[in-house]
Amino acid sequence: MILIILGVAIIGWVVFKLTPYHKLKEWDEVEGLITRSESVPFEESQVYVNVTLIRPAIEYSYSYNGQDFKGHTISLEAHSLKANPDSRNLIWSKWVKDQTCPVYVNPINPQIALLYRGILPNRINHYLALVIVAVLLISIGSWVQYAQP
Repeated sequence: MILIILGVAIIGWVVFKLTPYHKLKEWDEVEGLITRSESVPFEESQVYVNVTLIRPAIEYSYSYNGQDFKGHTISLEAHSLKANPDSRNLIWSKWVKDQTCPVYVNPINPQIALLYRGILPNRINHYLALVIVAVLLISIGSWVQYAQP
């Protein structure tokens, strides 16, 4: 029974983490202008070594209901935006300085905006793996609970 409970808890946690993405569909899309776009190096501890990674430093401006705003938030999970300095597949490479782009604005609080309202590609695999583990736990738990004589 503990495996079933654990599996259900994992699925509940994933649903809880993904609920804000569903709410982003209600945010308004406006045109913004990228005012800063660069990759910033930083050190991160990984097991027994420090490695140098990069993260985006992006700033943008946008207008909403006649007011001008500035933002720097890329996504709900911007803390997950980091990469190897040699990486050629950077999600933030599409936001180039002086380029216009869609900005997603919270209609309740227009000072809050995002450039990317979907789940980050590297996080999709994370959530998918958790759901697969949860389904396996529930399946094994059900088999042990109900199929065993």
